Amino acid sequence: MRKCDLHTHTNKSDGIYSPKDLVYFLYSRGIKVLSITDHDSIEALPEAREETQKLGMDLIPGIELSAEYLDEEVHILGYFIDADSPSLSEYLMKFRLARRVRFSKMIEKLKEMGIEVPVDLDSYEEEKAIGRPHLARALLERGYVSSFEEAFQKYIGDNGPAYVKKFKIYVEDAIEIVHESGGVSILAHPGLLNRKDEVINLSISKGIDGIEVYHPKNSHYIEEQLTEIAFKNNLMVTGGTDFHGDFNDQEYIANIELYCETEGKRMKVIKR
Repeated sequence: MRKCDLHTHTNKSDGIYSPKDLVYFLYSRGIKVLSITDHDSIEALPEAREETQKLGMDLIPGIELSAEYLDEEVHILGYFIDADSPSLSEYLMKFRLARRVRFSKMIEKLKEMGIEVPVDLDSYEEEKAIGRPHLARALLERGYVSSFEEAFQKYIGDNGPAYVKKFKIYVEDAIEIVHESGGVSILAHPGLLNRKDEVINLSISKGIDGIEVYHPKNSHYIEEQLTEIAFKNNLMVTGGTDFHGDFNDQEYIANIELYCETEGKRMKVIKR
């Protein structure tokens, strides 16, 4: 089995590292198999593929789709996706437009509160999945908050005065989009969900292929619970750090060292 990280993000969504820099960072940490799973974006994949080939690493093309269940955000990971899939392309185009509209509305709400955040949407790459993390960083850079977390707590969190509801699809829609793009669908970090059992049962009934068992925020008890569910339902066990580049590099994978093997589109991840 080879050391892996199957859940990472670049600056093509809400991460900090460019695709190239992320690949080299992971390589320096001994990662041999990785998947870039940007939120509702596949734009990092060409650059990442080029760099991983130079380094002899395996890149599993991935994405993390934003879905919803009873007003709770649920993420579905897609692995081995076809970037040229018509259904995936249609969804991503619709999602990018919705994100830009939402971002503009949040800026207007902040402006009404006397907070000027002159973000030029055209300065962002057209394909970039712009979202609240970008706005939080803008608030931090302009001195309106003292930390990334404060931006969410004070202004743009789910209960914040500048919050605008996000465009989302249903869990079954996200699973279908992944399958139509030739990929396998994985329920991301279910251990963090408030309605964990309900979402897991729904996902299984809608054809989910696996569960992300290993995540830095999962307790050992949750890992055991999710592993048992996966075994009973013949689901793949996956895992990753959910790395965005916004915590200390020295802490990377400090408490979650993962190894995986793949057979076709079937994956198995273990933690050591």
